Amino acid sequence: MESYEDAAVPMRVVDDAKMLRFLIEQRSITQSELARQSRIAESTLSEVQSGKRNLTRTQIGKLARFFQVEPGVFSFE
Repeated sequence: MESYEDAAVPMRVVDDAKMLRFLIEQRSITQSELARQSRIAESTLSEVQSGKRNLTRTQIGKLARFFQVEPGVFSFE
């Protein structure tokens, strides 16, 4: 079934900015709250959301733990 779905219904890759905005919205938190709780600078989060910066592996790990998602929801570019 999984191989059929992979071939028949390919998943679009969602960029980090869109994924981060989605997760923030779903959690109903502010960027400031996320920065404080994840220990990632608010300026970094802002730059990621505006597409000016990519997340590092360390930041992806922190966000994955915070949002309780697999790190693979973020791209490793």
